[in-house]
Amino acid sequence: MTISKEKWPNGVIMKISFIISALAFLIMIAIRLKLTFSISTDLAGVEQNVIYSIQTFLDTGKLYTDPGHLPFSITQYTPIYHYVCAFTAKAFHVDPLSDIQQLYLIGRTWNIVFNVLSAVSVYLIARRFGLHWPLAAILGFLAFISVFRQGFSVRPDSLYDCFSLWSVYLLIVFLDERKPARSKLEYLFISLVLSVCAIFTKQSGIQLPVIFLTFFLFVREWKAFASASAIYLMVFSAFLLFFVMLYKDAFLKNVIGGLDNGISIHWFQSRVWGNGFKIKVILPAAAALYIVVAKLLVFKGDTIERFLCFCISGMFVFSAITILKDGSNIQYFYVPVCLTFVLIAHYTNSHIKHWRLYRLALPGLSFLLMMLLAVNVRHHFQWLRDIEYVKKARIGEKERAARAVAEYFYKDLGIGANDYIFADLAIESADLKINGRRGINNLLFRNCVVPQLEMFDAIKKAKVLGFENFDKCLKEGQIKYIISSNPPNSFQLTENLILLRDRNYLLLKRIGGYSIYKYRGS
Repeated sequence: MTISKEKWPNGVIMKISFIISALAFLIMIAIRLKLTFSISTDLAGVEQNVIYSIQTFLDTGKLYTDPGHLPFSITQYTPIYHYVCAFTAKAFHVDPLSDIQQLYLIGRTWNIVFNVLSAVSVYLIARRFGLHWPLAAILGFLAFISVFRQGFSVRPDSLYDCFSLWSVYLLIVFLDERKPARSKLEYLFISLVLSVCAIFTKQSGIQLPVIFLTFFLFVREWKAFASASAIYLMVFSAFLLFFVMLYKDAFLKNVIGGLDNGISIHWFQSRVWGNGFKIKVILPAAAALYIVVAKLLVFKGDTIERFLCFCISGMFVFSAITILKDGSNIQYFYVPVCLTFVLIAHYTNSHIKHWRLYRLALPGLSFLLMMLLAVNVRHHFQWLRDIEYVKKARIGEKERAARAVAEYFYKDLGIGANDYIFADLAIESADLKINGRRGINNLLFRNCVVPQLEMFDAIKKAKVLGFENFDKCLKEGQIKYIISSNPPNSFQLTENLILLRDRNYLLLKRIGGYSIYKYRGS
């Protein structure tokens, strides 16, 4: 498809829509910047866990250790995002202990950059489908505004989304270009390299090679399939070999063992299903299903139309399956939702003249896009209001209590390198009724054990954590201190935890809602 200079389509309506979406984009930039400086240790998705991994890498040079032995830590995600944040911190001479808030700032700021780059890729994909630039820009703005909360947080989701969308765009260019085969191969190569980078940012990226290679088979592009297979084998093997050589078996224990969460319908119902899921995911999925299946565009369209439909279908199926995993989140759907925005706009634009009410089609599409913009902006503004204004004082109180606990260990107890501390505390997110971790493991990162406690609740069946070694450390005093909360954490890492604590540990001090225990034999 060739792209030419166009005039504004349906002038007034598109101008108004563009101005509104641009203003909404600027509002979202302001919201994101405000949240970047938030004192909250967990905007969403347990930021503390990723911060801990970045801290340990800055301190020791190791990102992955054997989760079966002290400090019983597991870095669940593949490493590229951690490296980006860590090397940025090194460039600015950030101290992993005294500058923890700066680590949050670095991660959250990078995510804004990655989200903007994702929005640019959506704009370019829309242009490849011949959409007028104002409409393509609106879709780009909508992609940025539609980022879910996990994309705001210090997590690899935003970088993964960025790699995924750009790999899709470059493969569309490869399929659409009319250049000689050799000139086109550079697009294919870069696309596939980016998709491998997506895998080594977040394991969900494994869907990309499957979708891309299956599509080549689907459209009988045998040469492209062979070339892509060879590139994937070479690039993926190089990445995998490098990290296995660097971290030995600890790498696979973390990034594979850390994903063996099992299915949890309760988690899906309580943490995923809601109005946000229904509006932001189910409605676009229904529209995509109509176009792909009912209108058979995946069979009848040209090559890039079929590829877009194929990607959306494969990604929605993958996300729908993995969303049932314990610990999953709605961010899994971000990439197919963004691609669906392009599909809806392209399908409407292509068929507008064939509809009886075609004069209402563009205003209708504009209204739909503005509604999605309004829903997302309102949702995020309400979230900002809760965190930074309504609940800020209470959040600050909780954070100060956590810092007081850490200061007690450093100033009063004078903990050393081998004084291990187990924080038997729940994650908190927005729940202010409990005395959760609130970054305690980050403040004590050189001494804490099982820093990703809730993760081991989900992967017990994988037996990655050395539960017997953990009990042994409690019995023999290798874990010198335990921090408990009031009310107590509902999840108990081992069945013997409370018994071992009461038998082998002495209550030392209470600070706010926290109780500090010390091993009796020390």
